Amino acid sequence: LTNVTLTANGADGLFTNPGNIQVTVNNSPITNNAGYPLNLHPGTSLVSTSGLTTSGNLTEVIAVRAATMSSGTWTLNALGLPYRLLGDVVIWAPSGAPPTLTLAPGITVEMSPGASLIIGATFAGGGNSGPGALIAQGTATNPITVTSAKPTKAPGDWGGIVLGAGTDPTLTVLAYCLLEYGGGAQLVKGFKPL
Repeated sequence: LTNVTLTANGADGLFTNPGNIQVTVNNSPITNNAGYPLNLHPGTSLVSTSGLTTSGNLTEVIAVRAATMSSGTWTLNALGLPYRLLGDVVIWAPSGAPPTLTLAPGITVEMSPGASLIIGATFAGGGNSGPGALIAQGTATNPITVTSAKPTKAPGDWGGIVLGAGTDPTLTVLAYCLLEYGGGAQLVKGFKPL
């Protein structure tokens, strides 16, 4: 999207369908929409944004819908807006190469009540395992924050980051991360949130 104004829509400014999609947004204001400025399906990467401005939308966050990403690489880049996971996001494949989620340094991810980020497992069938990876490599000056989406935050607001039996230990890393207000009642049998 270049020099496109997304405004006064009855829902979201930009809504993406399933798939490993890469979106570039340049000089495109997203304003006054009844929904989120951006509502992404897991697997959608905002690869380049220049001149992205948002205002007057339902909530000024990049929404990520609950779904499973079962192939490819997905990157959440720090764009000046927090991401909000609206439900469980599962990074899991029944076999083969591990799908991988990368959280860029400086990013903030808000978790909706009860939502979890599940790597290398699925809730279906009591927690089947399969390959998956999470790369959350912050820095001392640009840490990654995963927190509650509630205005008044409290322990247990969201489920947790679940590293299932299929989590790839050679790819998965969490460094310079602040994980706060998680640990809700949503647990996978045999696993526990960080």
